[in-house]
Parts: sequence; structure tokens; C-alpha cells
Amino acid sequence: MTYLKLKTNVPEMIEFQFKKPLKDKQTGEYLKKNQFGNLQATYGVKVKGEDYYWSVSEYLFRKLDGLNLEKNTFEITKAEGEGGKTNWIIKDALGNDLPQTATQPLPTPEKPATSDSGASQELSRRLDTLGDNVKEAFQKRDDLIAKLEERVNKLECERDGEPYVPRIEEKPSEQGVSIDQIPF
Repeated sequence: MTYLKLKTNVPEMIEFQFKKPLKDKQTGEYLKKNQFGNLQATYGVKVKGEDYYWSVSEYLFRKLDGLNLEKNTFEITKAEGEGGKTNWIIKDALGNDLPQTATQPLPTPEKPATSDSGASQELSRRLDTLGDNVKEAFQKRDDLIAKLEERVNKLECERDGEPYVPRIEEKPSEQGVSIDQIPF
């Protein structure tokens, strides 16, 4: 898909494909910084039957945020305002003006205070869990290999016309009894 770029003072009928813009893959937020350091949001839209991505400023995102966007079409005009600033005129599909929505930037949420010891403990807990998961995965792999070796052994015996005798592997026990100590 390509990115949509609106011409100044030319109204465009834009159908929004989703309720909200796309979330940033790294942060999970709707707004992300562009290459110039400005916050923007990216919507999936359709114009004249063609699919586009449309990156909008934080200001326009705030204007669109209160609207029921999904599968709805709006007439949007990028208009030149006083001092060369961009104004956005948003109307419904019939050309009716929409009520104004909040356009002030939201305050930046403060990050919760974290202590190094808390972060270290969390990291340690995650590493322990990862270690346990890795051990479990290797054990499952080893069990599967043992089953496959046993199956190959059985098939080789059948091929060679020999009787199949399952292998009994010595497994350590808590009492310390070995396979040689078990009477048959």
C-alpha cells in the first residue's frame, strides 16, 4: 500500500477501515514520532476504491479521535490557515459540518518510578522462567529422540528377522538401586 497525501484546499472523500489508527509495533501506542520528531498516527483508509496508509499529525489525530471512524466516510479538506498553518475541515459523507472535538495535545503520561532492585528482581525472575522453559524443551527433545531411537531399533530388528528386545536404560533413583540389583 502507498501513503496518501492530500492536496491543499481540495476536499477528499476518505473511508476509514478501522476504529483507530495502527499501533506502533514497538510501543503499542497509536502515536509515534516521525523522522522529524513530531508525533503522528497512521490510519488504514480507502480513497476512490484504492487502499492507502494515511499518516496524520497529532493535531488531526485528536480531531478524528472522537469520531466513529470504522467503515465510515468523511469529507476531509487540508486547508491553508493564517500564517501558513494547516487547518483541517472534517465533514460527514453528506457534506455536513461535524461537531468540533478536542484538539489540544494530551499530557504526556509520567513513567512510574522504578527501582533498580525491582527491575533486577523482575529480570532475574524472567531469566529463571526462561531457563526452566529451555530445560523443559531440551528434556522433551531428549525424550522424543529416545523414542525415535527405540522405534528405529525395533524396525531394524524386524528387517533383520531378529526378535525385538526393548532397551532398558538405567535411570538414577533416590534409593540408589541400579538395574543390576533388580532380580528377574
